[in-house]
Amino acid sequence: MPRKSLELLDQNNFFFDANRHQELNKNIRSIIMEPAFKILMGFEGPWWREMGIDSGHSITDLPMRQCYYFGTDNETKNSMLLGSYGDMETETFWKALSDDKVLFKVRAARSASLEELHKFDDVQATQFMVNELMNQLKELHGVDIPEPYVTYFRDWTDDPYGAGYHAWKA
Repeated sequence: MPRKSLELLDQNNFFFDANRHQELNKNIRSIIMEPAFKILMGFEGPWWREMGIDSGHSITDLPMRQCYYFGTDNETKNSMLLGSYGDMETETFWKALSDDKVLFKVRAARSASLEELHKFDDVQATQFMVNELMNQLKELHGVDIPEPYVTYFRDWTDDPYGAGYHAWKA
């Protein structure tokens, strides 16, 4: 279990008693929690294929850090892109944009009705995030990019995870 998940459990019991189980308490506190998040974007077509990219990922020094080109539905051509997988120092850049209240507005696509997509309204990236990510994708690829029809944002620092990944303190 992630450290934060353990910390969210009732700490007032025999198991987590720091006086009785000092070693357990020390081991739990020895875990470093590194922030991370991801922003997925659904496009009506794999615009990256026009540049000869079929799959894989690109790395940049922009705050988006990296993007991954995922599969394309053979029937509808709808495609998924992991627009940013940010962690450590870039996490604060995106965290500021994620606090906005205006979320990306989904729009119908060939494989998903507006009704189906509205079920994901609560996990949409903010419009600020999408605008900034689109600017960075354009800068990275040097081409105009169509607007996504859906997004998905996950901040792994939210409960119950507390972090995107964990490591032992040296």
